[in-house]
Amino acid sequence: MIQILKAADRKRHHLGGAHICTTLVPSQDAAFPSPVLAGITDALLLPGESFDQPTPPSTAHTVLTYVIEGVAERSAPLPLAPSRLSAGSSQIEPLTTRGSDAPGADRWHNPSLDEASHLLRFWISRCGSARQTKTRANPSSPVHDANTPRLLACPNGSSDHLRGPQGMALWHATLHHGQRWRRSLGAGHHAWVNVTSGEVWCCGKLLAAGDAALAHDEPCLRLQAKRPAQLFVLEFDV
Repeated sequence: MIQILKAADRKRHHLGGAHICTTLVPSQDAAFPSPVLAGITDALLLPGESFDQPTPPSTAHTVLTYVIEGVAERSAPLPLAPSRLSAGSSQIEPLTTRGSDAPGADRWHNPSLDEASHLLRFWISRCGSARQTKTRANPSSPVHDANTPRLLACPNGSSDHLRGPQGMALWHATLHHGQRWRRSLGAGHHAWVNVTSGEVWCCGKLLAAGDAALAHDEPCLRLQAKRPAQLFVLEFDV
């Protein structure tokens, strides 16, 4: 069973010009399990532009931030240390100050003078471990092929990916035209798919940039790029 969430249904926060920050919050549906993914924030920042992260979803306990393009900096009061993430870098941390509406409590900024930045924030409803940061593997390294999906976070963690909450794994994939990717989902496992560019067939449903889908009780997650695409897959148990 597939539940589709279209980009048009996102909550939108205008930043400047055509660039916006959007937050997708899964709807509650009796046919689907309580989602581990509490929400996804997608922000595209012009050079020198900033945004204050809106109040996190009420069910979120952990946030994973991934920079797709450019550089993003966060300045936040203690106990959170300032962050600077470049393209391909990710960070996971527990939420230590919940419901804070203070200015600058979670402000992200693009310090570049000439390059836009694009970042995603995954709000997860399970408690994670202490704050961690990882950078992208060297593209020329034999351990990472640009055409192979990359594991960003899982419960065990490693030198290459973050240690996330139990029962959760996050993947990043760049698919060329027509490329297929299949993920077997064990009993009791489900998956969120979030497309950030291009178009992807997901179990027979077409997803465009900004769309997401929840796969529930699907034995296999079947993905194929209709156009070159970039996407994230969050697998979880219940």
